[in-house]
Amino acid sequence: MNVMHCAAFNARTRRAFEIANTRVEFVGEMATVRERKVAAHREWTGHNREAFERAKALGQLPAEVDSQQAAIGLMALVGGLLHHWMLDPEAFDLIEVGQARLEHYLSSLTVAVPNRFAPLTAAERGALGRQPVCSANRAEDDRSDDGDDH
Repeated sequence: MNVMHCAAFNARTRRAFEIANTRVEFVGEMATVRERKVAAHREWTGHNREAFERAKALGQLPAEVDSQQAAIGLMALVGGLLHHWMLDPEAFDLIEVGQARLEHYLSSLTVAVPNRFAPLTAAERGALGRQPVCSANRAEDDRSDDGDDH
């Protein structure tokens, strides 16, 4: 919640997030910025993984929770909320929505839920991105980039 509060109420933090997430292309001389961002992301994912491990040791989470996956999910949730809020701060109250979504996410880890999707087979994984809907969109993207106005 602290990172959301800082983004919502600290102009300097908000500007830093805005620049890093919506205004920077991480190529060329900015590649080192990307490397630092990746390192920070990995560090926070590690902190979160350790927190989930502690919660399991204390009996606050079931032992079968995959701490690494839970940490990645938490990072995705927080990052997604921040990204959407930065694009349109008037769309929702970051603190209110952030707290509600965090509560829901963390609560979801305490309940055993049957998998709704079977794991993908090797053949299914190999077919990803090759379905007609993907192929059609890719062809449209390619045409729009070549300057041709079909």
